[in-house]
Amino acid sequence: MESILVTHCVDEASAFVPNYLEDNTTAFVAEVQSLYDKVSVQNEIVQFYPPPNSSNPQYQTEQGRIQTYMMYSYFTCHVRIIAQAFQNSTWVGQWSRGTGKHGADIPAVFHNATSPTDFESGYQDYLISHAITGDPNTLRTANGTIEWPKPIIGNVIGNVLNIGDSGYSIFTDGELPANECDFWLQMWQQSST
Repeated sequence: MESILVTHCVDEASAFVPNYLEDNTTAFVAEVQSLYDKVSVQNEIVQFYPPPNSSNPQYQTEQGRIQTYMMYSYFTCHVRIIAQAFQNSTWVGQWSRGTGKHGADIPAVFHNATSPTDFESGYQDYLISHAITGDPNTLRTANGTIEWPKPIIGNVIGNVLNIGDSGYSIFTDGELPANECDFWLQMWQQSST
């Protein structure tokens, strides 16, 4: 593999967690138990995501607890792990345009752009340039696009292309934190042995 574009949406999990789980105190543990056979792994996950309370700023409800868990374990930590594994040949992006929900980026990939000023044509330029040359910048010609740098991987990931309502920008992505993703890498390793 020569190069990879890896992206996520800013709101990957909320579409999968219904509102009626807001105060459901058993749903989180049931979810974890349904996916992980080892009791030791289940216990570590439940401890890592404790029940909501006023001292926990990450989430205030059981619904928020499940969304946070799903965001990292189902979606964004995979982005970080791929970026780390292929550090010198990866570009990282985040879709925050519109709702920013899971899958909101898909219509832009298949949009039939009628003019080079369509926002979608810029996004497609990045994807096509990468598919042809291995670099999203080489053939990029659409108006409004910017240079997409390779990521800087630290406790969070910098040099991430934000694809947002105001266009394209570069930012540091707080949804790709090392502490959360290192935890999930350990859980996946423990559950597979």
